[in-house]
Amino acid sequence: MDVAAAALQWGLLVMLGLGFQLAERVRPLRAHQPKRELIVDLSMLVFGPVFILGSVLLINAAFGALPQSFARFVEGVQAAIGGVPEPVTFVVALLLFDFAGYWVHRLQHSKALWHVHAFHHSPRHLYWLAGLRSSFVHVLLLQLGYAVALMWLPVSPIIGLVIGVLGILNALFIHSNVRASLGPLGWFLVTPRSHFVHHSEDPRFGNTNYGFIFTIWDRMFGTYTDPSVLGADYALGLPYAVSTTRLWLGVPPRAAG
Repeated sequence: MDVAAAALQWGLLVMLGLGFQLAERVRPLRAHQPKRELIVDLSMLVFGPVFILGSVLLINAAFGALPQSFARFVEGVQAAIGGVPEPVTFVVALLLFDFAGYWVHRLQHSKALWHVHAFHHSPRHLYWLAGLRSSFVHVLLLQLGYAVALMWLPVSPIIGLVIGVLGILNALFIHSNVRASLGPLGWFLVTPRSHFVHHSEDPRFGNTNYGFIFTIWDRMFGTYTDPSVLGADYALGLPYAVSTTRLWLGVPPRAAG
């Protein structure tokens, strides 16, 4: 990814965001709440693409420092499956992309990594823009997981672009305050209603529903919670107080006393 790609991503974020802003007004999932931390959320329209670009540059540098023997091994794997039709490669890549996201996300809820992820859970009222809150390490870990998962596939530029666009669309969608009925696909695909469970203030539910695109990983690994268990107006956000600065930096709350 270069500066032009980061600019394109920023523009796409804004355009899609305006669409979700309208959808939230027309078909809200929860009662509208005032955007009391709008400046914090708007800042991520600037820092989000910068964090992604910085992560990609660091990951590329790290991969470039790996032994040439490893690079040749990866190229050999890609060549071995290079004859697979591109639609199949796309489906496999999308599944691997989401599988990696599930596990990195789940690891970010571990004791060792929680504080680099807590900023993302700080909104008490979710809407499309609040879902962009992320510390740099949060973004770096996700990008690293995606890179490791996809480097084994001969992913063409068009497949990479489509998956990138779907990733942005998905991130805005599942955090948007939109009542979305997907019918039978709602069992298979993550919706705002199912992802809001993950943002519950109650750790029993906040430590479930880690998947971004598909619910299958949560169902397979026993981390799925049906939204109907929680009702409608459960509390979102963090169950403890911490400054926005410390959340943004990805560090724990200041010790009492």
